[in-house]
Amino acid sequence: MNPTIVIGISLLAFVVGFLLRHAFGLLRLRNETSILEERKKTILAEAEAQKKELLLSAKDRIFKDRSEFENDLREKKQEQAQTERKIADRERVLDQKLAAVTTQEERLASKEKQVESVIAKQEERLQELVTELERVSGYTSEQATETLFKRLEDKVREKSLVRTARIEEEAKQNAQAKARYIFATTMQRMASEYTGEATTSVVHLPNDEMKGRIIGREGRNIRAIEILTGVDIIIDDTPETVIVSCFDPVRREIAKISIERLVTDGRIQPGRIEEIVLKVKSEIDEIVLDAGEKARMELKIPILHPDIVKYQGRLKYRTSYGQNVLDHVKEVAQLSGMIAGELGEDVAMAVRAGFLHDVGKAITVDGLGSHPEIGADFLKRVGEHDKVVHAARSHHENAMNMSDVITLIVMTADAISASRPGARDKAIDSYIKRLADLEGIAMTYDGVSKAFAIQAGRELRVFVNNDLVNDDQAKLLAKDIVEEIEESMVYPGQIRVAVIRETRAIEYAQ
Repeated sequence: MNPTIVIGISLLAFVVGFLLRHAFGLLRLRNETSILEERKKTILAEAEAQKKELLLSAKDRIFKDRSEFENDLREKKQEQAQTERKIADRERVLDQKLAAVTTQEERLASKEKQVESVIAKQEERLQELVTELERVSGYTSEQATETLFKRLEDKVREKSLVRTARIEEEAKQNAQAKARYIFATTMQRMASEYTGEATTSVVHLPNDEMKGRIIGREGRNIRAIEILTGVDIIIDDTPETVIVSCFDPVRREIAKISIERLVTDGRIQPGRIEEIVLKVKSEIDEIVLDAGEKARMELKIPILHPDIVKYQGRLKYRTSYGQNVLDHVKEVAQLSGMIAGELGEDVAMAVRAGFLHDVGKAITVDGLGSHPEIGADFLKRVGEHDKVVHAARSHHENAMNMSDVITLIVMTADAISASRPGARDKAIDSYIKRLADLEGIAMTYDGVSKAFAIQAGRELRVFVNNDLVNDDQAKLLAKDIVEEIEESMVYPGQIRVAVIRETRAIEYAQ
């Protein structure tokens, strides 16, 4: 075949293939363009639908907010109208009251004028009578008044002198007998209460069966405890309680702790009793020495005689009118030091004398006599300074007979410590418990919101919920509380129960 024809056919085939390929490309591009147009229409339709939905939602929310706003505005207008009506009513009532007060003032003014007129006439008549009396008697009113008062004064003075002399004579005759009666009555009323509190300790038992184990066969256990500790063990009908009685507070504490440990241990027999008592005595001795040494170091007092430290530590278990004596002597020592510093005296000597002034109270159970004398004799035996001995001996005597300034300082500090409020509240524990019991009884009733025991336990104020308790129920509640207090508590005098129910109306001015 001719090469030229072959080349022409090849070129023609190439051109035809190129044209076909281009035609297919255009066709595919047209199809894709059509598809994209369809997707565009779909997207635009969806966007239009979402737009309409959003517009509808926005319209609904705007309508709802507008409705709520209109409702709130309507309520505010109603409240404002009610407030205006109330204000108008109050103004009308005030106007009525003001009119009534004005009328009353006018009446009073009229009556006042009438009274003034009557008084003026009476004064004129009285002046006429006075003038007539002065003319008849020959005395002026001032002279007559002075003469009358002078006579009355002489008579009153004479009668008062006679009566005063008689009263003084009767007082001299009856004073001594009356004083004895008062003291005897006071001691009789107070001795049992104070003696019981100051000389007994209570041991609580887990059950009443433990009483029999403490007594032991034929009483050998209780005798062993009493012999080893030097106390009296009292077992009576009081449930789950044993009483330890002794004037020596240290012995009483040893017996109390020993019994508590025996009850906890469970092995109660003479051999075990002796072992525990000896151990407790050793521990108490260590506690006593430690308490005395700590008090000395706290007050920065130089080294004391070992016996002094021991006796001062024993004051930890001694009370005077309910006041712990160790705390009392530390307080007196601090006060004495401050007073001595202000006066320019020996501060160290004043602190030492104040700390040791009541040491005799720890020795009185071992000797006879008053605690100042016993304490002073003991301090003298162990070589204490004469000023300390004198302060211990004389801190309860009349200050007019004192010549030593340190003693006067200790006396002053002792009086301050003993007389401050709360220092000698011997029944504080039972007092607080009684108040708590009173409030607890009231709080057990339905409708009670608060309860307060006041007036030293002589009054119980009970606040009730106004919605749960009405007036009649409040009266019944007061009676129920009183009955329960009478049945379950022991108290001196009487207790006033006040049930309080209040209604509160609260408004706010905007």
